[in-house]
Amino acid sequence: MRQARGCSIFLNNPNPPAWNAGALGVADLVNPQLGQVPSAANSAGMLVFNGNGGQFRLFASGVASSIGTPTVTPIIQIVTPNVTTGLSFVSPVYSTFLDGNASGALTANKPLAFSISADLTYDPSSGTLSGFQEWTHTAAASGSGGATQICVALTAVTGLVASSNGPAMGGFGFVIGVTFSTAVITTNTASLFEFKIAQS
Repeated sequence: MRQARGCSIFLNNPNPPAWNAGALGVADLVNPQLGQVPSAANSAGMLVFNGNGGQFRLFASGVASSIGTPTVTPIIQIVTPNVTTGLSFVSPVYSTFLDGNASGALTANKPLAFSISADLTYDPSSGTLSGFQEWTHTAAASGSGGATQICVALTAVTGLVASSNGPAMGGFGFVIGVTFSTAVITTNTASLFEFKIAQS
């Protein structure tokens, strides 16, 4: 696979990636869903970073809707070890990393698609993760709430350690979520289409 900014170029249709299979809390590839849902107490199922350094891209996309008119906030957080346990899976530390910006108020029953991408570089010698992000919130026809962020530099995250054993040995990873300004579960829905790391 070769990558150009904003797109991936495949010689033919790729098989679903299974590189995260085998990480704690992540099952084998199943059509092509992986993993569990991380919680405040346990991040099992997160997207594990187990690279050796260099450039990579992080992608996420999905959709949110409501029968009401809340705002929606897609957010990718970086997961780092608990200072007491040294592990990222047990009582992990979640920090806002990408997007985290509220949409405008939705139009009732009109979905809002979201897409987040980041060009990142991890330097293992300094434990620094840096790069750029861009995102878009796109309302359905006659809907509302859309917004766009063109490419912007991220505040670097320091003190990171990548591990070939992932966060079980104190490495780091990523989780994604969507929050609504009105927390009425029966009226709000969100679905994730993709959440992946791509390295050229």
